[in-house]
Amino acid sequence: MKRLKSYKRTRIIETDVAIVGGGLSGVMVALSCASNGLRTLLIEKYGFTGGLITTAFAYPLRVFNVQKDFSELFMSEDLERIEHPIFSTVIRYLLKNEAILRKLIPDPLRISGSIVPFDFEKFKFTLLELLLDFKVDILFHASFVRAKLKGNSVRSIFLLCKEGLIEVFAKYFVDATGNCVLFKAIDESLTRKVSADVRYNFVLTGCDFSKVDERIVCETVEIKDIKDGFYHAYVASRDGEKFAIYELPLKNHCVVFGLSGDKFNLDDIFSVSKAEDELQLKAYSLIEYLGQFKPFENARISMFPAQIYFTEGRRLKGLYSLTSDDVFNGKNFDDEISVVKVSVVGEKIFPCLLSPDKKFDSTTTRFPLSSFLTDIKNLVAVGRNADVSDDLRFILYSFPFVMKTSENIGRIISFAFKNKLNLTDLKTKVKFD
Repeated sequence: MKRLKSYKRTRIIETDVAIVGGGLSGVMVALSCASNGLRTLLIEKYGFTGGLITTAFAYPLRVFNVQKDFSELFMSEDLERIEHPIFSTVIRYLLKNEAILRKLIPDPLRISGSIVPFDFEKFKFTLLELLLDFKVDILFHASFVRAKLKGNSVRSIFLLCKEGLIEVFAKYFVDATGNCVLFKAIDESLTRKVSADVRYNFVLTGCDFSKVDERIVCETVEIKDIKDGFYHAYVASRDGEKFAIYELPLKNHCVVFGLSGDKFNLDDIFSVSKAEDELQLKAYSLIEYLGQFKPFENARISMFPAQIYFTEGRRLKGLYSLTSDDVFNGKNFDDEISVVKVSVVGEKIFPCLLSPDKKFDSTTTRFPLSSFLTDIKNLVAVGRNADVSDDLRFILYSFPFVMKTSENIGRIISFAFKNKLNLTDLKTKVKFD
């Protein structure tokens, strides 16, 4: 009997910074580090970047304040100086490739202040183009296995790829998994479990948004970039459950958001797989139901997601936990890395879990680096992993928050690298003008 080959050798990769997770936050850190001359490795378990945006159809990109022009998001208030050059570069690439509309538009369903509709495939292509142009090394189809520590620092991480086991050595590591996977693997006490909300989103084609049907809630926004001059969003109700439907900037396509199923354990792969099968069957049933409405009479499935959409199941237990009291009191931090302004829209047509409470209207949220750090000297979190109180969770899904904080964390890593510092040494020193 012929024996199967066993791979006893472990391939070694050495780099300056290793980023686990190829979502928007991971890509932003990678671009920021690479632009400052660091050898940068981006590690992604799928064969493309974008994270939940592209794998679970987390659509559209949300801005929790009312903006009309992209420049307002990354320029100083006097509109004379670009504060986030990587952010602005990403927007320029997305516009060049027609992956997004020319301007932000008001959210028709009033879940958030403004939204950015985008084309999934062009979005993925653009992120890849950016990474290649910035000379970021990319490792696709690579799953994180474990980390090796040396004292209070990460010495290396192990990845499982098609070719076998890979050990990555780096000066700095970034957990951009969205669920604190690296921190949990090192020590579960570095994280705290939070309630994860699960949704199944899918894409329909064959829709006709020009048809009117008073039996279904339809909200429109007038916009020149769309062929008929209007952007459409719908709310459908079935058996007490509501679904948001957003038009895609792709002819006759839309995203159905909000299909929910039974609770399951995100850490249990078999539980997740079973839930995906059940939700896919539920999606077909929902399409039959939508077929009674004129805009969706000929609608059919165009794309199923690569994974279920879920809000984070774990969050960092950081050196500082940002609270809503900090926001309301206008607290300043010595290690402030970004500022996100929030304007809450009053009416909520669709009861989205991420909608901020009205009490957050017209607030400015300042984020300290300490909310992204633990005592691990060379490991930092980005994006949804940040340590914030539960009532601030909606900000973790804000498009500007993800891009601004991640870009600045990349700048911090670059500064630490050039000055041979630990990231924890910077928690009281970081200050951006």
